[in-house]
Amino acid sequence: MEYYNYNLKKMSTTKINANGLEQIIPLKEKKILIPGSYNSELIHISSNKVDIEESRYPSPLSIIPYNDGEITLYNYDEKGDINFYTYQFVRENKKIWTKRFEGVPFLIRKYDDNLFVYIKDMKTNDESSSYSLMIIDLKRGTVDKKINIHGAYIATEILKKKNYIYMSQFHNCSF
Repeated sequence: MEYYNYNLKKMSTTKINANGLEQIIPLKEKKILIPGSYNSELIHISSNKVDIEESRYPSPLSIIPYNDGEITLYNYDEKGDINFYTYQFVRENKKIWTKRFEGVPFLIRKYDDNLFVYIKDMKTNDESSSYSLMIIDLKRGTVDKKINIHGAYIATEILKKKNYIYMSQFHNCSF
Protein backbone atom coordinates (compact mmCIF):
# COMPACT_ATOMS: atom_id res chain seq x y z
CA MET A 1 0.00 0.00 0.00
CA GLU A 2 1.47 3.32 -1.00
CA TYR A 3 0.52 6.67 0.55
CA TYR A 4 0.63 9.90 -1.44
CA ASN A 5 -0.14 13.48 -0.50
CA TYR A 6 -2.46 15.67 -2.55
CA ASN A 7 0.45 16.76 -4.77
CA LEU A 8 1.11 13.09 -5.59
CA LYS A 9 4.33 13.00 -3.61
CA LYS A 10 4.92 9.52 -2.23
CA MET A 11 4.84 9.73 1.56
CA SER A 12 5.33 6.10 2.61
CA THR A 13 4.80 2.45 1.75
CA THR A 14 3.32 -0.28 3.91
CA LYS A 15 3.66 -3.93 2.95
CA ILE A 16 0.46 -5.96 3.31
CA ASN A 17 0.77 -9.73 2.97
CA ALA A 18 -2.62 -10.44 1.44
CA ASN A 19 -4.16 -11.24 -1.93
CA GLY A 20 -7.31 -10.06 -3.69
CA LEU A 21 -7.12 -6.43 -2.55
CA GLU A 22 -9.53 -4.73 -4.93
CA GLN A 23 -11.32 -2.11 -2.84
CA ILE A 24 -10.35 0.62 -0.35
CA ILE A 25 -13.13 1.83 1.95
CA PRO A 26 -12.75 5.10 3.88
CA LEU A 27 -13.89 4.89 7.51
CA LYS A 28 -14.15 7.48 10.27
CA GLU A 29 -11.11 9.05 11.92
CA LYS A 30 -8.68 8.64 9.00
CA LYS A 31 -9.02 4.84 8.95
CA ILE A 32 -9.46 2.63 5.92
CA LEU A 33 -10.71 -0.92 5.43
CA ILE A 34 -9.69 -3.32 2.67
CA PRO A 35 -11.35 -6.70 2.06
CA GLY A 36 -8.79 -9.40 1.24
CA SER A 37 -11.07 -11.66 -0.75
CA TYR A 38 -8.59 -14.42 -1.60
CA ASN A 39 -7.42 -14.92 2.00
CA SER A 40 -10.79 -14.18 3.69
CA GLU A 41 -9.33 -11.26 5.60
CA LEU A 42 -10.36 -7.75 6.56
CA ILE A 43 -7.46 -5.32 6.67
CA HIS A 44 -7.73 -2.20 8.84
CA ILE A 45 -5.20 0.60 8.32
CA SER A 46 -4.76 3.68 10.50
CA SER A 47 -1.67 5.87 10.87
CA ASN A 48 0.39 3.36 8.84
CA LYS A 49 -0.57 0.60 11.30
CA VAL A 50 -1.99 -2.53 9.69
CA ASP A 51 -4.32 -4.89 11.55
CA ILE A 52 -5.53 -8.02 9.77
CA GLU A 53 -8.49 -10.00 11.04
CA GLU A 54 -10.26 -13.04 9.66
CA SER A 55 -13.57 -12.19 7.99
CA ARG A 56 -16.84 -13.61 9.34
CA TYR A 57 -17.34 -15.67 6.18
CA PRO A 58 -14.96 -16.74 3.38
CA SER A 59 -14.16 -14.47 0.44
CA PRO A 60 -15.33 -10.92 1.25
CA LEU A 61 -15.82 -9.29 -2.17
CA SER A 62 -17.10 -5.82 -1.39
CA ILE A 63 -17.86 -3.62 1.60
CA ILE A 64 -20.37 -0.77 1.48
CA PRO A 65 -20.46 1.74 4.36
CA TYR A 66 -24.04 2.20 5.60
CA ASN A 67 -25.74 3.72 8.65
CA ASP A 68 -22.62 3.72 10.91
CA GLY A 69 -21.84 0.16 9.84
CA GLU A 70 -20.93 -1.90 6.80
CA ILE A 71 -22.71 -4.16 4.36
CA THR A 72 -20.29 -6.90 3.35
CA LEU A 73 -20.86 -9.06 0.30
CA TYR A 74 -19.26 -12.51 0.45
CA ASN A 75 -18.61 -14.94 -2.39
CA TYR A 76 -19.99 -17.62 -0.09
CA ASP A 77 -23.21 -19.54 0.40
CA GLU A 78 -23.85 -21.70 3.46
CA LYS A 79 -25.67 -24.25 1.27
CA GLY A 80 -22.86 -24.36 -1.31
CA ASP A 81 -24.98 -22.99 -4.19
CA ILE A 82 -22.71 -21.03 -6.56
CA ASN A 83 -25.66 -18.88 -7.64
CA PHE A 84 -26.18 -17.46 -4.12
CA TYR A 85 -24.05 -14.87 -2.30
CA THR A 86 -24.11 -13.83 1.36
CA TYR A 87 -24.83 -10.20 2.35
CA GLN A 88 -24.27 -9.10 5.94
CA PHE A 89 -24.96 -5.81 7.75
CA VAL A 90 -22.78 -5.21 10.82
CA ARG A 91 -22.81 -2.11 13.04
CA GLU A 92 -20.34 -1.65 15.92
CA ASN A 93 -19.29 -5.33 15.67
CA LYS A 94 -22.92 -6.39 16.13
CA LYS A 95 -24.62 -8.37 13.36
CA ILE A 96 -27.86 -6.67 12.31
CA TRP A 97 -28.80 -9.13 9.56
CA THR A 98 -27.29 -11.80 7.30
CA LYS A 99 -29.07 -12.85 4.11
CA ARG A 100 -28.36 -15.01 1.08
CA PHE A 101 -29.52 -13.58 -2.23
CA GLU A 102 -29.65 -15.31 -5.58
CA GLY A 103 -27.54 -14.04 -8.48
CA VAL A 104 -23.87 -13.42 -9.14
CA PRO A 105 -23.29 -9.69 -8.50
CA PHE A 106 -21.50 -7.76 -11.23
CA LEU A 107 -22.16 -4.19 -10.08
CA ILE A 108 -23.27 -2.74 -6.73
CA ARG A 109 -24.33 0.81 -5.86
CA LYS A 110 -25.91 2.21 -2.70
CA TYR A 111 -28.44 5.02 -2.75
CA ASP A 112 -30.23 6.09 0.43
CA ASP A 113 -31.45 2.92 2.17
CA ASN A 114 -31.23 0.71 -0.93
CA LEU A 115 -28.58 -1.42 -2.54
CA PHE A 116 -28.83 -1.69 -6.34
CA VAL A 117 -27.22 -4.94 -7.48
CA TYR A 118 -26.84 -5.96 -11.12
CA ILE A 119 -26.84 -9.77 -11.09
CA LYS A 120 -26.66 -12.77 -13.37
CA ASP A 121 -28.59 -15.97 -12.77
CA MET A 122 -26.04 -18.69 -13.52
CA LYS A 123 -28.73 -21.39 -13.64
CA THR A 124 -30.41 -19.83 -16.69
CA ASN A 125 -29.14 -21.13 -20.01
CA ASP A 126 -30.85 -18.35 -21.95
CA GLU A 127 -28.41 -15.40 -21.91
CA SER A 128 -31.16 -12.97 -22.94
CA SER A 129 -33.06 -13.53 -19.66
CA SER A 130 -30.24 -14.19 -17.18
CA TYR A 131 -29.51 -10.59 -16.05
CA SER A 132 -31.51 -8.62 -13.49
CA LEU A 133 -31.39 -5.51 -11.38
CA MET A 134 -32.13 -6.34 -7.75
CA ILE A 135 -33.02 -3.60 -5.25
CA ILE A 136 -32.34 -4.55 -1.63
CA ASP A 137 -33.97 -2.64 1.23
CA LEU A 138 -31.05 -2.22 3.64
CA LYS A 139 -33.18 -1.50 6.70
CA ARG A 140 -34.96 -4.84 6.43
CA GLY A 141 -32.42 -6.87 4.48
CA THR A 142 -35.01 -7.91 1.90
CA VAL A 143 -35.30 -7.76 -1.87
CA ASP A 144 -37.67 -4.87 -2.53
CA LYS A 145 -37.77 -5.29 -6.31
CA LYS A 146 -36.15 -7.44 -8.97
CA ILE A 147 -36.36 -6.41 -12.61
CA ASN A 148 -35.28 -8.67 -15.47
CA ILE A 149 -33.00 -6.93 -17.98
CA HIS A 150 -33.77 -8.49 -21.38
CA GLY A 151 -30.84 -9.16 -23.67
CA ALA A 152 -27.30 -10.23 -22.84
CA TYR A 153 -25.93 -7.09 -21.21
CA ILE A 154 -23.19 -6.15 -18.80
CA ALA A 155 -23.94 -3.05 -16.71
CA THR A 156 -21.04 -0.63 -16.26
CA GLU A 157 -22.75 1.95 -14.03
CA ILE A 158 -25.98 2.51 -12.13
CA LEU A 159 -27.21 5.95 -11.10
CA LYS A 160 -30.35 6.78 -9.14
CA LYS A 161 -31.50 10.37 -9.53
CA LYS A 162 -34.86 11.46 -8.16
CA ASN A 163 -37.36 8.82 -9.29
CA TYR A 164 -35.23 7.43 -12.12
CA ILE A 165 -32.61 4.70 -12.39
CA TYR A 166 -30.02 5.10 -15.15
CA MET A 167 -27.92 2.15 -16.20
CA SER A 168 -25.14 2.06 -18.79
CA GLN A 169 -24.58 -1.30 -20.47
CA PHE A 170 -22.55 -3.25 -22.99
CA HIS A 171 -24.84 -5.16 -25.36
CA ASN A 172 -24.49 -8.70 -26.65
CA CYS A 173 -21.56 -9.74 -24.49
CA SER A 174 -20.77 -13.42 -24.10
CA PHE A 175 -18.54 -15.34 -21.74
